[in-house]
Amino acid sequence: MTSIIHGHLANKDLNADFIADRMCISRSQLNRKIRAITDCSATTYILRIRMEKAARLLSSTEQPVGDIAMVCGFEDTSYFTRVFKQVFNVTPSQYRKTPKL
Repeated sequence: MTSIIHGHLANKDLNADFIADRMCISRSQLNRKIRAITDCSATTYILRIRMEKAARLLSSTEQPVGDIAMVCGFEDTSYFTRVFKQVFNVTPSQYRKTPKL
């Protein structure tokens, strides 16, 4: 399942239905399995993986924030920035400037 998510991360249509279809199971079965492993919904798990990738790219590259948003499956950079700030409490630009340990 994680390989499906990573393989299609840039796809804006990546969601629980997409993954369930690829795994030949129902969306509710997928949600039950993901919740048992991660204690979150499939949608939240996909978002978590997208935000982790965005954080890695912001820390390790000089790619523009808009390009990183696209690579992580967000078409709208301002929406990406809002979600990123909700998760990390800083904007992507501020995150990039923050020294990492």
